Amino acid sequence: MDIDDRDLILETIQRAMVHNTSAKAALDIAVHDLFGQRYGMPLYRFFGGRRQRIASDLTISVNPPDVMAGDAVNAVQAGYHHLKLKVGIDSTVDFERVAAIRKAVGKDIAIRLDANQGWKPKEAIRLIRAMEDADLAIELIEQPVSAVDFEGLKQVTDHVDTPIMADESAFSPTDVFRLLSMRACDLINIKLMKAGGLGPASKIAAMAEAAGVECMMGCMLECKIGITAAAALSAGTAVIT
Repeated sequence: MDIDDRDLILETIQRAMVHNTSAKAALDIAVHDLFGQRYGMPLYRFFGGRRQRIASDLTISVNPPDVMAGDAVNAVQAGYHHLKLKVGIDSTVDFERVAAIRKAVGKDIAIRLDANQGWKPKEAIRLIRAMEDADLAIELIEQPVSAVDFEGLKQVTDHVDTPIMADESAFSPTDVFRLLSMRACDLINIKLMKAGGLGPASKIAAMAEAAGVECMMGCMLECKIGITAAAALSAGTAVIT
């Protein structure tokens, strides 16, 4: 097939088999890379050329509160201004984890949480409200409930002030359409390995932008080719903030 038939090629990739989104993403990224090389255009410009610099956070793995606080301080000393804390193991200890880290790094560091589907809806609401009352200044909370519990995600979103982000619930453009239609979340985490590549991911971004919902670009620890592709879409796309 001719690389100029980009849309047809991408459609062929997506229809080749059910699921297998990471394999599809690999091919999709290669197609976009070749298309950009053919026309001498960096991919971030192909996707809109919004910015040439992006900010990344650093993930603090789930551990006892004092260990996580130490890891957070080390990250700040290394130059990171945005920290993503892994939580969702035990809601009581999760509060202690976040409180310890906020005390250790101060008020000027942005803290976001990733619960990895670890809480029940009412448990999430109770814990998030407690964090709000304690003025822990959480920027956003990612996937507080099970990926399949769209109604539970909406329940949390509707009953807390902290922005709620969908991650595991937001695999495909179809998933994201449902989330946006329900107003089940405030934010969307786009990952190329979930979506199946840059083509579907850009469709997710367009839908989110139309709905007035900002996005974050995530990853699943893929190689630097995948990370570079994600960075290109992030830099090019206004709604990926």
